[in-house]
Amino acid sequence: MARGDSKKVAEYDFQSGLGTYNNSTNTFAWLLVTNTYASLDANTVLNAASVTGATIGGNYAGKTSLASVTWSRAGAVSTLDFADITFAADASNPIDAKCLVIMNDTIAGDPLLKIVDLTTDGTTAVDLTQGFTYTVNAAGSVTVTTNV
Repeated sequence: MARGDSKKVAEYDFQSGLGTYNNSTNTFAWLLVTNTYASLDANTVLNAASVTGATIGGNYAGKTSLASVTWSRAGAVSTLDFADITFAADASNPIDAKCLVIMNDTIAGDPLLKIVDLTTDGTTAVDLTQGFTYTVNAAGSVTVTTNV
């Protein structure tokens, strides 16, 4: 595990196929958590109750809605995209975050969609007192490819 590694939660795709989730109309949020990347098994059912939120303080307010969320398709690839996540430096920002999680904020229980490792070694929490920026991949945060 290393900074920037990410994994999509398998149950999310399953529930999307059942019609439980709608990436076009549902709202999404992000949260910093103290869980390690390895401890969050993406092949199980994960939701907000499955994780421990990082300390709230400074310019970090806890669970926050994602901005500029879009669900689109080009050819065989459907893409969920959103604006970069950022907050400014503050001595009271969290120093215990290990992962960032993306969740479906419309559905009861806030099911997790994606987990991103923030650590350099898989276990040591990051010090965010100097601020934080998560830059979304130019191709989108989550993609689904069909007919490959």
